[in-house]
Amino acid sequence: MSDIENQVPVTEFEQLLQELEKSHLTSLQPKPESNKCPYGCDENGFIWTTAQNGTDMAKECVCRKKKVESKRITFANIPDAFKGMMLENFHNDIYRQDNSRRDINILLKAIRLYLEQIESHKATGKGLYIYSDVKGSGKTRMAASIANELMKNHDTRVKFATSSKIVQEIKNTFDKETRSCTQSELISALCTAEVLIIDDFGIEKISDFVNENFYNIINERYNNNKITIYTSNYSQQDLPYEDRIKSRVKEKTFILHFPEESVRDYIADNDNVNLINGLRRN
Repeated sequence: MSDIENQVPVTEFEQLLQELEKSHLTSLQPKPESNKCPYGCDENGFIWTTAQNGTDMAKECVCRKKKVESKRITFANIPDAFKGMMLENFHNDIYRQDNSRRDINILLKAIRLYLEQIESHKATGKGLYIYSDVKGSGKTRMAASIANELMKNHDTRVKFATSSKIVQEIKNTFDKETRSCTQSELISALCTAEVLIIDDFGIEKISDFVNENFYNIINERYNNNKITIYTSNYSQQDLPYEDRIKSRVKEKTFILHFPEESVRDYIADNDNVNLINGLRRN
């Protein structure tokens, strides 16, 4: 008798038992960790769902949003002292003069309105020029708050730097052994940022080199309707740069005159008082 004739036919019931056994063994095996993201994606930044009509849809995962936000913060290079500061944290009680408090309230309303209309300003490249003759009036603090608002609430890529830092970074590119990027790469990053914030505009020692480089940056942004926000201790007409720079700055910014009162000394005095009181309590 052949082997085929000796085989016992497998019934349908036995086939089901075999399938059940295979399924049970498979379920006991540890499943590979394909979903390590705590927010629900497979580390690709998107969560896939199927709509009622059967269409596959991708939703951006929270992890991807956090990564994008982290990259923006790194690129922005906002000073550590001002990271995370928002407009809601900017209080007028740090000013001692009544007119300063009144002016800050008006400025805050104007800046909030500007941010609400940021998309239209992106189309025209209209920025802000925040200035006061007095140093320490809160201009840098306000500019950093604007930067944080733009990144967090308006999906905007921001670059923050003092004018003297920009000049120094350009000079650093001349040393091929120590530079982190070429001059053209640095200038490109400054020219293409959605919003460039130049702090302490006009504070550096002016030279032909400074005028030429700032003109190249500002003119490129001017031509491409890129928003530039400035803080300065100079009014626009008193800026120490060439007229071709000043005229472009004037055309592409709204002027915000900050209170002519230094809050830096007041904050320092307050910190000293708090320190002394703390020592007395101990």
